Amino acid sequence: ESGHWLQARMIGVRSNRRGIGTKVKVRQGDRELVQELAGGTSYAVSHQPLLSFGLGPTDSACEVTVIWPSGRRQELKGVAVNQRLILREDEADQGME
Repeated sequence: ESGHWLQARMIGVRSNRRGIGTKVKVRQGDRELVQELAGGTSYAVSHQPLLSFGLGPTDSACEVTVIWPSGRRQELKGVAVNQRLILREDEADQGME
């Protein structure tokens, strides 16, 4: 039996289109998972602009914080697990981190 999960796909507008360099933090209860979308890590290979978070047996809602390379920031609360989020930079706050 597999656990719960959350995926984040980035679409950059001010930063690069694929969202390379975007940092995503997922908080679920006391646990926080952080990933950054890397680019150029393999020779002659293309990767999806997607981050996957394994959440294990807990199905409680998450808080997601997205920090774009441009400095824009998004905060989402009450995010249900087992879904793919499509995050657009133009929906982020104007404020910088």
